[in-house]
Formats: sequence, C-alpha cells, structure tokens
Amino acid sequence: MNLSDIAHDVTALRTDAGLLPRPEVYTLVLGGPDRVRFLNGMVTNDVERLAPGQGQMAVKASPRGRVEGLVRVRRSEDAFFLEVEEASAQAVADGLAKMMIMDDVTLADGTPDRTVLALVGPRSAEILGTVQLPAPDAEYAFATAAGVTVIRDDAFGGVGYELHVPPSDVAKWQDRLTKAGATMVSSGSLDVIRIENGRPRDGVDIDADTIPMEARLEAAIDFEKGCYVGQEVIARAHNLGGVKHILVGLELDGEAPPPVGARLYATENGKETGEVTSAVWSPTFGRAIGLGFVRVAHQAPGTELEVRAADGDTPAGRATVAALPFE
Repeated sequence: MNLSDIAHDVTALRTDAGLLPRPEVYTLVLGGPDRVRFLNGMVTNDVERLAPGQGQMAVKASPRGRVEGLVRVRRSEDAFFLEVEEASAQAVADGLAKMMIMDDVTLADGTPDRTVLALVGPRSAEILGTVQLPAPDAEYAFATAAGVTVIRDDAFGGVGYELHVPPSDVAKWQDRLTKAGATMVSSGSLDVIRIENGRPRDGVDIDADTIPMEARLEAAIDFEKGCYVGQEVIARAHNLGGVKHILVGLELDGEAPPPVGARLYATENGKETGEVTSAVWSPTFGRAIGLGFVRVAHQAPGTELEVRAADGDTPAGRATVAALPFE
C-alpha cells in the first residue's frame, strides 16, 4: 500500500473504526480439574483472581525468566482460553505440554474453530451495538452473542475489540460491520497505530531473549503471587534492577524508516547501545518513528543516537529517544 492509503486507514483507526482479519492470533484451550492451579504456576499473572467472563494479559516465561510468549488469558466456566501470536504459539504450547505431568489438565488447539476479526477505533462500541453484538467495558472481558465472542482488547493503544467468528460466518459479519460504519483497513495501518502508541509486538519486538521488564510488560506480571516458571529470575531483575536494556520510542531522521535490526550507537562515545525492532512512516506525526531497545543509560527522552545498518558499518541516519506513547 502507498502512504496515502496507509494515512486513510490510520485516520479510520484513530477517529472512527477500522476492521480487519487477524489470522496471526492463535487460541489454546486449557481444560481439566487442575487447570487453575496448573496455569497459575505457568504464567506471570494471577489467574485465580479471574471470574468467568474476565481476562488479563500474562507472560509465559521460560525457566530463565525470558518471554516464551505474551498471552491473553480468558476464563470461562470450564476452561481457559489462551490467545497468543502465531510467532510464539508453538513455544507456549510446548512449554505448557512439557509441564503437564502430574496435573489433570488438557490442552487443545482452538484456532480452527473461529476466525478472528479486529475492530479498532472510538466508534467500535457503537458499531457493535448497531449489529446487536455485546461491547464489554472492562479490558479483556468477553461475552458471546449470535455465535460471536467479543473480547475487549485495547492492544493497539485505542479502544478495540476482537471478534471470534465461526469461519462459515466471516463474510456475513464483515458485511454487517462495514454496513454499520466500519472501514476495512490493512494490517500495515494497524502496525502504525501499534507503534504510535508504543505497544511492542510478540515475535517482532519481543523474542525468546527478552526479560519481561525490558519490554515494559509489568502490567502482565503479579509480583505478589506464588511460584511460577521463571519467577526467580523475573523477581530478581525487578527487585535488584537487573534489566540492562529497555524498550523506547525512536524518532527517526529521513522519510524512509531504517530496516528492522538496524543498530543504535551512542553519539558521545560511538559504542553500540541497542537496535531498532519496529519502524514505520507515521502519517499522524509526519515522520518515521520506531520502537527499539537501548541500554538503560540511554533511555531518557531526547537522547540522540546514531543509526547504522545491521552490519554495524553502514550509516542509516540518526534517532532521538522519545517517550511512549508518541505525542
């Protein structure tokens, strides 16, 4: 898509309501009598506190305290639904299955049972009402009507909902939602909104070497709960300041964003301090912006950095650290 198309879609997402499919969202279904105790020992947040119809974000951490996957946990009467990006779905599923030894739990792939549509923007709740679907107020809460599960999820920084639709009914619901006022938008425009609002993405900005606090995922961690896989490392990093790199916003020089993986260097001494993990042209701010990780010594907004290509030698412009979300 060209920049004018992206700008059109971004405007819809920011001021109206944008609709698009999200095939990259996977769902794992955890059942069985021991599901609450088991899952509480697997993820960073306290799932025992959830009532049916509620949800929360959590991290499935490795024993080394690194992110195996950023997981949205939803509790129903008889199961937990775990939504995770495709890039991390296998690692999360394998990590859970490996620990299912003495617990009476089951794990199934619920992805084929539904198709995911995202509805994002300030008019989203109004449009859901027009088509007679629920619009939960509390973030991560969910409700089902007419065979469609609607989940409140502001993952991209603005008001948003995720619709889990029977695969055979996708065309019907897309038609109803667009007739009610939603605009079909591109995944690229949703990525722009995500970066403008400073939201890291699993498998893009977050990988298997990321400590949750490096990616500013504190909201997905309950630091008071009992033992879970990776807790010791995460607690030590939280309590003793063990994080050496941190997610920051980047205002980038030039019209063309640098490639993902471009290296960042401190201007005062020429030493490498981090890398660019996401970069886009923002029609909202009229410039290239991005997300990246830098050493904590360089996280202050206004810090100037040199950008080089991934080889570390080829100059690729300059960057200024910015507070998140971008303003």
